[in-house]
Amino acid sequence: MSIVADLETEFRRRVSDRVADYLYTHDDFLANLREAETEACRRGLILTDATTTAVCNYTVSVDQAWVTLDARVLKVRRADLWTPNEDDPTIIRKDRLPRELQQDLPDDWPERTGDAECIVTDVERGKLRLVPIPTKAATLKLEIIRLPLVPLTTAPEIPARYHLQLLPWCLYRCYSTDDSQLYRPKFAADALTEFEGSFGGPVSANDDLWIGNRGNFRRRHTRFF
Repeated sequence: MSIVADLETEFRRRVSDRVADYLYTHDDFLANLREAETEACRRGLILTDATTTAVCNYTVSVDQAWVTLDARVLKVRRADLWTPNEDDPTIIRKDRLPRELQQDLPDDWPERTGDAECIVTDVERGKLRLVPIPTKAATLKLEIIRLPLVPLTTAPEIPARYHLQLLPWCLYRCYSTDDSQLYRPKFAADALTEFEGSFGGPVSANDDLWIGNRGNFRRRHTRFF
C-alpha cells in the first residue's frame, strides 16, 4: 500500500467516510492532499535544494542581465556564479554573490558591465538581476527553497515526519464542501487552525525572494578550483 493510500485511510477514519460509495471521492482527496503539500511548502519552507539541475542551475550567457527562475522556486538562500577560465576551461572561478537592493546601488547600476558582483532581487518577481551585466559566460548555481518537483501521486516529497500534518488541510477542504452531509464550518475552522499550527499562516505575495544568513548578504567570496 502506498503512503497516499495510508493517508487516505486515516483521512476517512477521521471523517467517518470508510464505506463505498464514499461521500468524498478519492480524486477530491488526492487533489486536496496535493494542495496541502504545496501549502505546507509555501508556508513552512520545507524543501531545500542545491542539487536538482532543473531548478538550481541556470546558464548565463555573455551580456545576459536577467535570470528567470523556475516557477517552483520559492526562495533563494545562496547564489554562486561559476565562470570557466577563457584560456583553460578546466579552471573554474566560483564567486559567492551577495544580494543587494537597487536603492543601495549607484545610479548607473543598470548599465554597468563586467564581472557580476551581486544579485538584485527587488526589481522583477521571479527573476534575479546580475550586477554588473556579466561579460563572460557562466553558470549560476543556487541553493533554494522550492515547491514539490512533480504532482503528488503515491507519496509526498516532503519529509515523512510532516505527512500526517497534511491531513488537517484535507479535513478543512472536506468540511468546507457545499454538501449537506459534509459541510461543517466549525470542524473546518478547527482543521485549518491545526494546519496553520504546523506550517504557519497564509503567505503574502510580497514576501521577499531572498532568505538566508544576513551576515553573508554583503560579502562576496571568490575561489578558484
